[in-house]
Amino acid sequence: MLEKILKASVLGIILILLSSAVMARQMEEEIAETQRKGPRTEELVMKYYNNVTEAYAALKVGEIDILPYRLSAELYDDAVSDPNILVAGYAGSGVYAIYLNNNYTIHRYRGVESPMWYREVRRAVAWCTDKDYIVDVICGGFAERIDAPIGAPSTGWANESYIYPNYPYEYDPARAAAELDAAGWAQGSTPNPSYDAGFPGSAQCLRTYPPGHSKQGENVDPLRTCIRIDDIRRWQVGNLICDALEKIGLRCNRIEGDSPTLYTHVMVEKNYHMYILGGTGFGYYPLYLYTAYHSSNWQDGVGSINFYTGNNASNLPNYPEYDRLAERVYYPNSLEEAVHAAKLATAYWTKQCINIPVFSNKYCGAYSADVLGLVRGWMGIENDYSFMNCYKADGSPIRYGSTSPPNSMNPQRASFYSSYQTLERSFGYAQFSSPPYDNAIAQADSLQDWELGEWNDDGTYKLTRTDWIRNDSYFTEPITGNQLTNVNAKDYYFSIWYTYADPAAWRHTSVQDIHHVEIHSNYSWTVYFDAPSFFWYYLTADPMLMLYPVDLWLRDPLALEGVENFTGFIGPGQVSLNGSPVWINNVTVDGAPLAFGTDYNIIRGNLEILAAVSGDLSVDYWKYGDPSGYTPGNLPWEEILVGSGMYYMIGFTPGVGGGATFKRNPYYWMETPPIGEVDFVWKWIDGPKPRSGYYKVDIYDIVMAIGEYGGDGTGIPDSAMEHRRWFPGADFAPPGGKINIYDIVTMVGQYGQTFAAP
Repeated sequence: MLEKILKASVLGIILILLSSAVMARQMEEEIAETQRKGPRTEELVMKYYNNVTEAYAALKVGEIDILPYRLSAELYDDAVSDPNILVAGYAGSGVYAIYLNNNYTIHRYRGVESPMWYREVRRAVAWCTDKDYIVDVICGGFAERIDAPIGAPSTGWANESYIYPNYPYEYDPARAAAELDAAGWAQGSTPNPSYDAGFPGSAQCLRTYPPGHSKQGENVDPLRTCIRIDDIRRWQVGNLICDALEKIGLRCNRIEGDSPTLYTHVMVEKNYHMYILGGTGFGYYPLYLYTAYHSSNWQDGVGSINFYTGNNASNLPNYPEYDRLAERVYYPNSLEEAVHAAKLATAYWTKQCINIPVFSNKYCGAYSADVLGLVRGWMGIENDYSFMNCYKADGSPIRYGSTSPPNSMNPQRASFYSSYQTLERSFGYAQFSSPPYDNAIAQADSLQDWELGEWNDDGTYKLTRTDWIRNDSYFTEPITGNQLTNVNAKDYYFSIWYTYADPAAWRHTSVQDIHHVEIHSNYSWTVYFDAPSFFWYYLTADPMLMLYPVDLWLRDPLALEGVENFTGFIGPGQVSLNGSPVWINNVTVDGAPLAFGTDYNIIRGNLEILAAVSGDLSVDYWKYGDPSGYTPGNLPWEEILVGSGMYYMIGFTPGVGGGATFKRNPYYWMETPPIGEVDFVWKWIDGPKPRSGYYKVDIYDIVMAIGEYGGDGTGIPDSAMEHRRWFPGADFAPPGGKINIYDIVTMVGQYGQTFAAP
């Protein structure tokens, strides 16, 4: 009752203040186009630590201000008892799994049929995995069990017949032993040093290879098991699984290391049997059932997102049926069709036990009470809205802690989230976004507007998307912060075909279904897709496609320039160039230039002459080079890490103990939000394409803040396992840690403000 009375009193005050603010706003001129752009805080400092424990210790002593990574139960208990630290909880969509290398063989035992190629061995690992113990004890309840390769928030896409309480591999090591016995993985004569009479299914002797195996009757070679040590939970789970397997007669070679150390073993060489625990961050829609798990993304010898499905003895994909189902998830005609295909795909995945999903995190990020204006989105407090909006009252830099240093600063090839934590601060995309509290809505970002359409490809109807990009987004030079060229259609075109030409690119799947791109102007283009999909409404090549400035990236070794001549060419037709074209300087026939888009274009990654021509053809073009390296082509970061993001980088030191320093980009497309914006929902202005719009401090922001009035982020919750219901987004005025009258008055003072209009 008291809470209702307080909120009613505050509401009355707000109505009085609001009427005054509206009258004042009506007397003001509209916001000038020269309004300050970029984040509210001038400088951002990132620091790299070994693990979350070290990073949290840095937060405790005031060395950093924000730690967005998951807190362990022990750290959480400490954080909520510290009045200087605030905790923001949210559900995680990532998948933590025991990754099993399903390939027919591995490098360590070349030519020997891998135990993990056999389903009965994979199933034995599953029956030795006590998920409830892992979630409740090892994770301290800060996780949600999953049984399908789908993040917890998207469980509705999983097949109900194969998840709890219908999961077929509930913890039962005795059944694991029986399955191995029945399949011929019998105990031999070598005593098992891990035999435990009190453990169900424990084997007195080591197990041997089954009949039909090239090493039939010999002791099973130790399972190469890569165990992460930079997260205590992963280390504990890895040893828990290995202990259980060794007790039932399967030896394990435990290879412990942090993420960068294990990267080559697992993602590049695929030289492992088990990887415990692998953690992969995903989005809301489980399109990763295709983009991460499809066999086309298994690349031997290079870092790839799929490092587990593998090939058979004939070097063909192990699971063509899964591939077919995953394609139906990615290329549906409707949302319902996608869900149905996902249920079939997850059922097949579980039956084959391709890997063993274990949990998604229940995250609790922590931050200093001095930080105001953080935005807790559906992916937590680490998001663009937070970096644009947050600040400290004294104006000092925001200091941000990462629990692992980047394994790469190569936006084309980087494969770990720790790399993108740094890269995304200064790189921009041709993208739209979602409001922080509703990821089902697509709204404008640096991509101002878009429109879905169709095209007829020889009788087959496929989809198109026409995009309009803002004309006020610029690339910015590192170190100096100098304003460079406008981000325009040429950069987008080049970035698509550069990524298309690189199967090892982390975002290659985002562009692989593009047929061609038609450029209309510097700020507009149409993408012609080679396949229909409901999701093209939300994805154009990929709204998170890294944008590279074409003028900078057309350089050795990233790209190689060449001129090729073809005598007596007859078109139309494809031109067989000596390399994948990423940019065409000019094309001539008998010395007469052809017109881009009308007479020639890049189609499906190849140059095609579209016009009916004949004569001597000359092509001056750039082909894909070698972007590999810690930075692209191992070029100095100061030269090549040029982006169009909200910050530009002024300093970088790799490795633990190092970090990155950024300055506010004054040429970023978005203006600094008024102190008082809460929901960050884009307001469209109806009209012809491209539509305009803006963000606005309006009644919806007021309502959201009032609903959280009285919120207190300090103090110990009623229950040790309670994740505090704390709403950082309404805490934007000093003092931090409380949502009170100061926040409301500050918001009302900005009522009616608009920003970010194109």
